[in-house]
Amino acid sequence: MSIERRIHARAPVHLRIAYASAGVLKTDYSENISRGGLFVATEDHFELGQRVALELFCAGTRVSVPVDATVRWCGAQSPGPDLPPILGIGLEFDTLTDPVKRSHFEALIDAAFEPARAVDPRDQLRILIVDPNRYARELFRNGLTAMARDVFEVDGYLDVLEAADGLEALELARGVRFDLYMVELRTPEVDGSEIIRRIRRQVTQQTPIFALSRPFPGDKAEAIAAGADVFLRKPVQLKPLFNTLKVLLKFDERRAGAAP
Repeated sequence: MSIERRIHARAPVHLRIAYASAGVLKTDYSENISRGGLFVATEDHFELGQRVALELFCAGTRVSVPVDATVRWCGAQSPGPDLPPILGIGLEFDTLTDPVKRSHFEALIDAAFEPARAVDPRDQLRILIVDPNRYARELFRNGLTAMARDVFEVDGYLDVLEAADGLEALELARGVRFDLYMVELRTPEVDGSEIIRRIRRQVTQQTPIFALSRPFPGDKAEAIAAGADVFLRKPVQLKPLFNTLKVLLKFDERRAGAAP
């Protein structure tokens, strides 16, 4: 599939692809796609004419798209000037007769060809997560940003910053404007209640603060007395938390304002 013989224009996109090779389910990535096919970077062996069942995943769509394809080209493709060639295969999509699958496929293609909307930094919602547990911070960050992506249908509206201890949290709070603070009460250096008190005294009286903790006696009263607006017992369920954030941070109004 040389450029001269290419019928369909290609668009740059970060696309995840699942397929079976030698009886093993593989996951690879493609950085371009057209309405007729795509290039998959893989070192697995394929034959010309071989049929491949794909599952396509794109950030711009909410569903995976199953599609069958045929191997039309095998070899190496250069990603750009002065870059080493990448081994892979050129796949031609089969015609989709199922109208539902076809509509999902077209939505994925449209998302790939539509220029990404830039998020004005002034429109970003910025959250500070303070927790010494790295896995807890990652859970909140990944879960909340994924949910926000579904709401706004674009990356970047939710900017999550992290702090592992109280000193780091206070330094960030003094230097960055946040729309929400999520503070674990059991933090090293400076404990969570003192972090909340200092934010209220030195940074802001208006910005919402969520306090988080295992259900130890007296923690809720301590957090509210320090200035927290909400006390959440761990383990925190992300979906109810996100629904609270949608109301508190006016997601629906922001989404309407962001619509073209």
